[in-house]
Amino acid sequence: MKSDEKVKYQLTGREDEVLKLLISGLNHREIANLLAISPHTSREYISRIYSKLNVSNRVQCVIKAIDIGYAI
Repeated sequence: MKSDEKVKYQLTGREDEVLKLLISGLNHREIANLLAISPHTSREYISRIYSKLNVSNRVQCVIKAIDIGYAI
């Protein structure tokens, strides 16, 4: 059931990657450095993830992600 919920939110491959890094505790600059993208691009991915998961901050995002099946 959890994997079905993941599919429901239709994250792209890159958004999925960014979400996993958010869950691990990285901030947008650290994510940008790790993925070789700009901090602005990293923030855009995070913003899209928030929108798709219907959350408004990092804590809500991580809680929702874990609830739908992402591991810590």
